[in-house]
Amino acid sequence: MIIGGLDRLEPSYRETVSRLGGECVCHTGKLRSGHRRLKQRVANADLVVFITSINSHAALDAVKKECKRCSKPFCALRQTGCGSLEQTLKGFKGERFINLGFN
Repeated sequence: MIIGGLDRLEPSYRETVSRLGGECVCHTGKLRSGHRRLKQRVANADLVVFITSINSHAALDAVKKECKRCSKPFCALRQTGCGSLEQTLKGFKGERFINLGFN
């Protein structure tokens, strides 16, 4: 699951994940419709990538809390580009997930 990022890059995010053998679910991170939908998507994800440069602190806190509750691998990225996303996804191996500068 990818949360945040640039809307115009969503097709590229999906292509990057697909090329690496995964299936991508995207969410803007906007919490206008409440936390419920976002929490459900996090609970169903294998791993969560949160792009911080295009997102709110409230969304980051909610996602980190839900990932911890559901024991989901989590990574926060500052960059919005597909290169950073690909590097991060290549670092995911089973239960191990590289966290690029965030806890």
